[in-house]
Amino acid sequence: MVYNAGPGSVFIDGNFASKTQLPSVSPGESFSCSLGVDPSLRITYHPQKKIATSTSAGLMAALSSKKENHTTTFRQRITIKNTRLGPVSRLIVHDQVPVSEDSKLKVTVQQPNEKGLGPLNPSASVLAGSAGGTVTSVSAVKGSGGSEATLTANVAKNVVARWAQKSEEKGGSGGAKGDGVIEWICTDLTDTVDLELVYDVSAPSDMRWE
Repeated sequence: MVYNAGPGSVFIDGNFASKTQLPSVSPGESFSCSLGVDPSLRITYHPQKKIATSTSAGLMAALSSKKENHTTTFRQRITIKNTRLGPVSRLIVHDQVPVSEDSKLKVTVQQPNEKGLGPLNPSASVLAGSAGGTVTSVSAVKGSGGSEATLTANVAKNVVARWAQKSEEKGGSGGAKGDGVIEWICTDLTDTVDLELVYDVSAPSDMRWE
C-alpha cells in the first residue's frame, strides 16, 4: 500500500502539537517530516565569546621572513533544559565551526576534543585532555561488518559529540570534518545540560578574516 502525499496532524503525549506535510511513501520506504516545536524543551544559544587573542612568534620565525601568527579562541555555550516530567530519549543538537579553504588560515577544535570527532582512527580507546582541564574520553566502536565506525567524544553524562553524519539519501554516512558541522547526541535527558564549542582560528598577523 502506497501512502499518498498530504497533510497530517502531529500529537505529542496525546496533545495536538502541529500540522505537517507528509510525502508520498512506498512500502518499506523511510521518510522524514517535521514534528514542530516542542515547548517543553528550552534551548538557550548564549552569545559567543572571544576568550583570548595571542601572538605566536618563535625563534625560527624571528630569524626568517615568516610573519607572526595571531590565534583567536572562540567559545560558544548552548544550554538545554528539559521541563517534561519524563526524560527525552534522544536529542541531537547541531552547531558549526568555520572551515578554511586557505592553507594560511587554520581552524582547530578544542572542545569537544577534535581527536575524538574524527576522521576514522584505528585506535579503540584513547584518553586526551580537553579545554578547561577536564578529560574527554574518546572511543571507537565497530560498525556493521566489523568496520570502524565514526569516533565520538564523551563530553558529559549521556552526551557524545561527533562530526555530523551525512544523510544516506544525500550520499554517504559522513565521517570527518566535511562542512564543519558538529552534532551532540543527548540520550535520556532529564534536566539541564550545557554544551560547549571551543575552537581556535590562527592566521598570519597581516591577514584579515571574519
